[in-house]
Amino acid sequence: MGLRRSIPLYYVDVCHTCAGNEKIYGTHDVFSMRTLRSDDPDDPKYCHPTLYWYAFWLTISEHIVVALIIIVIILYFLVQWFCAE
Repeated sequence: MGLRRSIPLYYVDVCHTCAGNEKIYGTHDVFSMRTLRSDDPDDPKYCHPTLYWYAFWLTISEHIVVALIIIVIILYFLVQWFCAE
């Protein structure tokens, strides 16, 4: 698959990540306060708490890993730039 074909997939991935973040972080208050959450599985807005917290912490972990990778890449290029002869 060439670069031109993979660029639209990148945009789909970015849009999917943004939409997922909005859904997860947008409902965080609902899951933090038990009084606002529906415990009825027949409710269309019901989300199992275990599933929600799994997605929440998986997303947090992904953001941490991406941030660490970006920091390592920046440090690598800074070392290359300062140590160049």
